[in-house]
Amino acid sequence: MIKHLNGFNLRRQHFSIGLLALLFVGTKSVGQQYRTMEFEQSRQKSVVLLEAREELGSEHVSDGFFDGYIGGEKLDGALIEDAVQGLGSENLLGLRYGVTALMRLAWRGEGNYLLFSAGHERQIEAVFSKDAFQVYFQGNKTFEGRSAQLHPLEFDRVDYSFAKVGFEKQSDNYFFSGKLGLATGSNYRQLDTKRGSLYTAVFGREVELDLALADESWEGSHSVVWNGDALGFIFDAEAGWKWTHGMVGASIKNIGFIDWQNKVRKRVYDTVYNYSGIEISEILDSFAFDLKGQDDIASDFARTDELTNVRTNIPGEWCVWLRQGFLENRLVLTGAYGAYLADNARAYYSVRSTLYILPGLYAGVSYGRGAYSLADFGMHAGILLGTRIGVHAHWDSIGHLLGKEGKLSRIGGVVCSLTL
Repeated sequence: MIKHLNGFNLRRQHFSIGLLALLFVGTKSVGQQYRTMEFEQSRQKSVVLLEAREELGSEHVSDGFFDGYIGGEKLDGALIEDAVQGLGSENLLGLRYGVTALMRLAWRGEGNYLLFSAGHERQIEAVFSKDAFQVYFQGNKTFEGRSAQLHPLEFDRVDYSFAKVGFEKQSDNYFFSGKLGLATGSNYRQLDTKRGSLYTAVFGREVELDLALADESWEGSHSVVWNGDALGFIFDAEAGWKWTHGMVGASIKNIGFIDWQNKVRKRVYDTVYNYSGIEISEILDSFAFDLKGQDDIASDFARTDELTNVRTNIPGEWCVWLRQGFLENRLVLTGAYGAYLADNARAYYSVRSTLYILPGLYAGVSYGRGAYSLADFGMHAGILLGTRIGVHAHWDSIGHLLGKEGKLSRIGGVVCSLTL
């Protein structure tokens, strides 16, 4: 469809076609999962674990720009221009975080354990073009006399909670475990462009938007405890082989699906929209309108606008690892390789060394790459408080601590354990 509007101005007020703000909403923390607790006690007795982990990263967005935007600071032109220069034609920002509580109870004989776990996870991926970023932060005037390419523009988000039960078997030579549970969704959003361009004529005599976009968003309950309209199943599995001071293993985690029932708003936009008689000097911000409200503009664009059911796969994870101890197990080397089951995540890897300074104290360094971040060095440490309480922390983005000039990378986590 083709629409024409005459003689009004565009200002940054209500409705942003680019929807680029979605890329930076709620992106405070994210997760990378691999074995973190180094104390063997936690693998031999009943134990309660509480873990929080995060990964937030981009090979394209700078650390300083992201902090300024999230912090609500006024972004000066030089900072925005530096951010633009660091972008490619297609850019990715990823966020993943999770909080998990696990109870592991000895059951019916040596090496047998019952497992109970519950937690909450969030996964966000955003893909955007350099031109879309410029339109949002620098305005249409940047593209006077030419077209800005808004494609690709993708946004995927899923938030869910879970409760699982399972069984674990430990022996001198092997171990395996499995958990099955219920997942309940609290938020879902998927946006994808098939094509998108914004043409601004010289002197702003005409602006034309060519857009094909599908947008699905959850309009039901956002409770993180229970949501009867967004339920599914989820499972984990793990197995490995052990030898003196070493082990090798593989795991899959959070594999499953969620059915979002009757409250997913699905909109399909497919339009060529033309505006005439506009003064380009007043097109200073993101592509927005103050003449009409958001709902009116959306209804003009939308060819499909309905509530529907959607089944989504939970963005799970697989991982393989190898661990070997040296010097009577005082020095431990660990390598891990895995990936998130998400559309744009890369495989991650980590190699780390751990030195046991005292029987209840260790520290170490690592080198690795996250699913969304550039490779970086990291550090980790752990301590036993008495004979029952253990605390472990790791931070795998030393570059972030040294300055804001590099690309966005924040990977870390904390584990607390109580041996029963």
